[in-house]
Amino acid sequence: MTSDAAPRLVVVGPGAVGSLLAAALARKGEADAIWLAGSGSPSSETAAHLAAIAKDGLQVEGDETYLSALSVMQGPGGPPAEALLFAVKAHRLAAAARLFSPLVDSGTKIAVLSNGIDVCADLPKEWP
Repeated sequence: MTSDAAPRLVVVGPGAVGSLLAAALARKGEADAIWLAGSGSPSSETAAHLAAIAKDGLQVEGDETYLSALSVMQGPGGPPAEALLFAVKAHRLAAAARLFSPLVDSGTKIAVLSNGIDVCADLPKEWP
């Protein structure tokens, strides 16, 4: 589902970790409040993944099976987010931070869910 609502919580990184995180958050909250974001020019596989989620939601299977409706975006769009969660590989964090910086303002909470040493060093210094 693609929505015109302002993004409140954006998960950047539509891979396995980001998709699962966004689906779990959407399951517990308002679907249009949780957005899953990929780059402005994703690979064909990622574009298809995002399109399928926008159309049909994201089916999670495991100990529990559920379907989460998510809003998706390719590249930044809309007003600043309340929270921006980066679920990208550490070597892609700096580029993702630059790309999605339009979604950051003084009230935006930022979390980095990447494994590595000093991964946050590449975030813009002016961010809160």
